[in-house]
Amino acid sequence: MERTHAMALPADVVRRLAQDVERTRRIVDRIEQLPANWPVLVFATSVEHAQVLAALLQDRGITAASIDGQTPPSTRRRRIAAFRGGGIRVLTNFKVLTQGFDAPAVRAVVVARPTFSPNTYIQMIGRGLRGELNGGKASCLILNVADNIENFGRGLAYTRMEHLWQA
Repeated sequence: MERTHAMALPADVVRRLAQDVERTRRIVDRIEQLPANWPVLVFATSVEHAQVLAALLQDRGITAASIDGQTPPSTRRRRIAAFRGGGIRVLTNFKVLTQGFDAPAVRAVVVARPTFSPNTYIQMIGRGLRGELNGGKASCLILNVADNIENFGRGLAYTRMEHLWQA
């Protein structure tokens, strides 16, 4: 589990992001555009957001499941095994796969959960950045949801990494 970071978004802001229908639709649209054989790992804004994303993807014919801290351990193990084995294409989660989760076949990581913590951000994208020497893929697409979050004193963590992705 992730430690609480001193600089977190207020609960009402997180709730508004999770309930933003247009934002959620754009995330689902973008995942749907990815190659059909790509395993995708999604870090959602809340438990409900992870569940809604998985349901919307399933409605579009994409095999998807969600897990969170309340998911029974046996169900969590089954869903993770199905994701690793290719039976589930998209695995959405909230605060459970940030650390200690290994799925080297991941081809895309969707960071739909705003964080100010560089450590948390690196942990999230690291799930897909195993590299070939560690049994992973040669490349992994990182999709950051660029939220318009202002008045919190600093930018979201992914902005600190943008220089790494500039051509």
